[in-house]
Amino acid sequence: HVVGLKYSDSLGGERRHRCNMRASTRNRLGYPDIGHYDTWLVDILQKMVQDNHDIQAFPGWVNSSDFAPTTEKFGFVDLAPEWLREKIDQLQVTPKLSSNLRFLAAETGMKTLPLPWHTVEERKLFPKLLNRVLEEFGSISDAAIASKLTFKVLEHVGDFIFPKL
Repeated sequence: HVVGLKYSDSLGGERRHRCNMRASTRNRLGYPDIGHYDTWLVDILQKMVQDNHDIQAFPGWVNSSDFAPTTEKFGFVDLAPEWLREKIDQLQVTPKLSSNLRFLAAETGMKTLPLPWHTVEERKLFPKLLNRVLEEFGSISDAAIASKLTFKVLEHVGDFIFPKL
């Protein structure tokens, strides 16, 4: 089956949640086995029983709503280096992205994603950029490095070769 990134992220989150629930039931002393994975319902029930009867419905249960939200991120995370993030944030035009890539950009907090060259126009542009760099910084003496460079893209090669682009 083919699924999109959004659905994959949701499935991964549900799997992670269920795995954490099973691990808590097995390994935490006094943690109740509630028989389902809808923890937010138990949180609501626990709060209602506490407010109305001043007792805990599940004494070993800790409501997730009792904790402040954190910046911790699960699922898709941004692995782009800071220099690349800054260059992407400086872009004046946001390229058109598919719904999957828009979702991925939103999840990573970026305007757009650093993607490899794949269109004909991009493939024609790369040698021009490489020539511009070679003119500005001199030639690359090692032929093996130069031949490998032509198969790389800006974000894959790094800041030390393309510092002024």
